[in-house]
Amino acid sequence: MGGLYRERGLTLIEVLVSVAILGLLVMPVFELFRAGMAGDALARTSTVATALCQEKLEALRHSGYTAIQAEAAAPVPGFTAYTREVLVTSPETGLKQVTVIVTWTIMKLTRSVRLTTLVAGGG
Repeated sequence: MGGLYRERGLTLIEVLVSVAILGLLVMPVFELFRAGMAGDALARTSTVATALCQEKLEALRHSGYTAIQAEAAAPVPGFTAYTREVLVTSPETGLKQVTVIVTWTIMKLTRSVRLTTLVAGGG
C-alpha cells in the first residue's frame, strides 16, 4: 500500500482571511500618511502666507508714514492662490496701526494670516 500524503499549504479561506487582516492593519497606516501630508500642506501654505504678510508690512514701513494707505483685498502678484488686504487705522495722532491680512483656500477651507504693527509719524 502506497501511502498517500497530504501536501502542506494554505487553503483559499486561510489566504483570504490573511489578506483581510493585513488590509485592516494597513489602512490606518495609509490614513496616517494622508493626514501627515495634509498637515504638511497646511504648514507650507501658512508659512508662505506669513512671509507675504511680513513682506508687505516691511514695504509699508519703509515707504514712509504718509504713504501708508489701506488697500482692498487683491491677488498677490506671483502667488495667485493668495489674496492680500491692508487695513490702516489711527489710534492716536501721529500713529498708524497697519494690519495685513493674507487669505487663501486649502482643502476647501478658507484660511488667513493677520499681522499687525504700529508705525509712528516722522514729524
